[in-house]
Amino acid sequence: IWNYLDIILVVGGALDLWLFPAIRLVQDLLGDAPDQGLSTGTMSRLMSLLRLLRIMRVLRLVRLLKTIKPLYRLLLGVIESLKAMQWVMILTLLMLYAGAIFWTSLVGKGLIYGGHPPRDGVKHFGTVATSLFSLFRIMNGDTSVVRSVTHTVFGQLLFAVFMVLSNWAILAILTSVVSDNMISA
Repeated sequence: IWNYLDIILVVGGALDLWLFPAIRLVQDLLGDAPDQGLSTGTMSRLMSLLRLLRIMRVLRLVRLLKTIKPLYRLLLGVIESLKAMQWVMILTLLMLYAGAIFWTSLVGKGLIYGGHPPRDGVKHFGTVATSLFSLFRIMNGDTSVVRSVTHTVFGQLLFAVFMVLSNWAILAILTSVVSDNMISA
């Protein structure tokens, strides 16, 4: 069946790449209007479908994975850990949301600055939504959003606590969930 699929994909690719552009070029040179019935709408959708079917070639790797048992067990462990990782993602989202509320109150509203937050603090932590995205950026290593916060000792402490909770704790939980599921698979 894979050979037939390959033949269909190769012929469809050759038609799409060489034959149809050549037909359109000849029609343009002769001044003929292209036939609206089959050439433009239906054929372009068919070629898009064939391009999508090229992705099916990746499924051939499944056969390879099934023949190599340790690699197949590893794949099953990864799939099982993806199911359990959804709870880690929910925990991460809840932690980011709680942190966004906290950072918006302290930095965006200026509680750690005596009511006068810096312009960058309001820009990055003025609302819960911007705080959420800024904390996500911090969690992924972009520390440029906290330059205005780290000028004070309390701001440095706030940044350090968030980094420990968001990076180290969540990473440890994620690693333990993946490891546990891969061992049990």
